[in-house]
Amino acid sequence: MVDKQAVRFYLKRLKSLKKHIVIMALQMLLVAIINIILAYLYMKAIDQIADGKIFYTVMMVAGYFGLSVIVGFMERQMSVYATKMTTRLEYELQNEIFEKMLKQKGNFYTENKSGEFMTYLFSDAMAISGFISETFLKVVMDVLKGIGMVIFLIFLRWELLLLIIGFQPVIWLMQKGMQRKIFQISEQNRSILVEYISKTKEYCTNFLNIVMLSSEKYFKTEYTGILKKQKESEIQKSKVESLNGWLLKLVYLLPMCAIIILGSYEINKGVLTVGGLLLFLQYAGEVFAPFQNIYEMIFEFTELIPSFQRLQNLLEHKLDKEVMEYSGESIYSIGMKKAKFSYEKGKPILRSISFSLEKGYSYAFIGESGCEKSTVCKLLLGLWELDSGNIMVNGKKIESDVSLRDSITYISQENFILNDTIYNNIVLDSKDVTQAKFQQVLKISGLWDMVNGLELKENTMMGDNGVLFSGGQNHRIAIARALIKDKPIVILDEPTASLDKNMEQRIMKDVFEIFQNKIVMVITHNSDVSRWCDYIYEIGQGKLIGKKVGSKNEICKNCHN
Repeated sequence: MVDKQAVRFYLKRLKSLKKHIVIMALQMLLVAIINIILAYLYMKAIDQIADGKIFYTVMMVAGYFGLSVIVGFMERQMSVYATKMTTRLEYELQNEIFEKMLKQKGNFYTENKSGEFMTYLFSDAMAISGFISETFLKVVMDVLKGIGMVIFLIFLRWELLLLIIGFQPVIWLMQKGMQRKIFQISEQNRSILVEYISKTKEYCTNFLNIVMLSSEKYFKTEYTGILKKQKESEIQKSKVESLNGWLLKLVYLLPMCAIIILGSYEINKGVLTVGGLLLFLQYAGEVFAPFQNIYEMIFEFTELIPSFQRLQNLLEHKLDKEVMEYSGESIYSIGMKKAKFSYEKGKPILRSISFSLEKGYSYAFIGESGCEKSTVCKLLLGLWELDSGNIMVNGKKIESDVSLRDSITYISQENFILNDTIYNNIVLDSKDVTQAKFQQVLKISGLWDMVNGLELKENTMMGDNGVLFSGGQNHRIAIARALIKDKPIVILDEPTASLDKNMEQRIMKDVFEIFQNKIVMVITHNSDVSRWCDYIYEIGQGKLIGKKVGSKNEICKNCHN
């Protein structure tokens, strides 16, 4: 079973290693030539023993030993070189995968499980890298060696060689059926692996919550089920692999047994020497090995076809439009004009929404849960494209392939905390952050006393998902990130969800002071938070149904619908 798409992906990756492959091929060719000489020395040594020529036997054995040492050293070096190639290819492939995953649209992240991402990076990338370099090069080396052995055995006894070649069509037909079987199992195995990794990640990062919920039995039962399913899939795959290996060995034994019988007959006739038969048997294995390794390589390639296909779809699929960051004039206003959007065709989420947000003012977007307030943010971030209407910047519509993401500081209601230091969690990729600015941010976000009360201060590790800190402290870390970035647009999605009233008032006051020259957009259902904003937009049933002046609480009669 040969998948053309997977073969194209495979050959493209091989092309990137062409310089290394040429070097390896030259080394392999040299090894193949030496192996022909070794075969000759081996045969001569045995025949000299039969003739009683001990001196010549010793000379042949010494030459055989010396060349064998050289070949062994060269094969070891090639193995190390192949490992280096695998490591390099794996590194480049994983980097390319990671970079590609960061450039996708919102539906890519919502439709795929976390286990799919991890399978791309580890299982797929590692297996394919090893196959492209080590497996391929091993087969090339064996083929070159096999060609040399074929040439040698043709001159030794070509009739016996036909027995090996004659069995190849039988093996080929057998392999076709095995390939179809392993492809089906591998496709199923990869899907189960994605589910297994997703559940493992989900449970391992939530052990504390599981214990606090006293739900250990439920999660253990769930995890045991998927674990059993994954192990059974591995066993099934292993059974097919071992059966294939056994069948290959069986087909190898049949011609070898025939060669022994026919060779014994020819020895009795004086056509072949004992040394010649022994040599033929030894090097017949060298001839059969390339055939066997090619079949095994094709079999392994078939196993990897699901991984090849998925990685090719990820790495070579071009987005409808190449998303570019906004690089126009300074931003002093953003908004939407008659914007319509739906996640599923025929099921509209937003219905002709229009609004304008200006620099130096703050805007609250309020409404009941599920009224798609956060969807407005995600559309501004370029995660999805509008069905119709436009996103406006400075009163002008921007193209759908232009994203404002690099101009926005976004704080989600779901705090994203790395298992890293407090400092790194706040700064992330912000450049040129001075200690004075960092300390100012700690004070404004209410983290100053907490951080300075720790032994390692800002170098304290936060643990997985910030498990070593409270929900309120983690939320303040997220707010501190926004404070330390210098972006023209700030979006706060439920910014005080985990804070008490006193801290809420303190942070909102400080946040709006420091962001007074920005465009600030606040998503909230908290009326106490919305009153801090200059204007309040109300969303309901996918429409903008009202606009209020923050402190005056007056409904704007000319609100945009």
